[in-house]
Amino acid sequence: MASEVAPAGTGAASKGRVIALVLIVLVLGIGAGMGAYFIGKSGGEDLEAARIAGAAAGQRQGSARGAEIGYARGFKAGREQGYHQAYDAAYKGAYRNAFADAGLDAPKKISVPSQ
Repeated sequence: MASEVAPAGTGAASKGRVIALVLIVLVLGIGAGMGAYFIGKSGGEDLEAARIAGAAAGQRQGSARGAEIGYARGFKAGREQGYHQAYDAAYKGAYRNAFADAGLDAPKKISVPSQ
């Protein structure tokens, strides 16, 4: 004689528990969502003040950083430009002075190496 035994968890009572558990989770999720909404909504009065303060702080930080980086880039570009403009004349002058210091006549044509 074979007896038929229903597997555990397949009865009407367990289905009711699953449905109750799903409903509890759903209600808790809705409650958490509503709570988050109202908490976020309650801080709206300070939002404009926070935006103004944030914009001012960003402006100060951006100006300071721009001045620091801009100065460094401008200084480098200016130094390079001045170097390129003065290189040929300075090289020729130093070359002539070296010959003069040695008591020799400097050549008329001085070939300047590339920078």
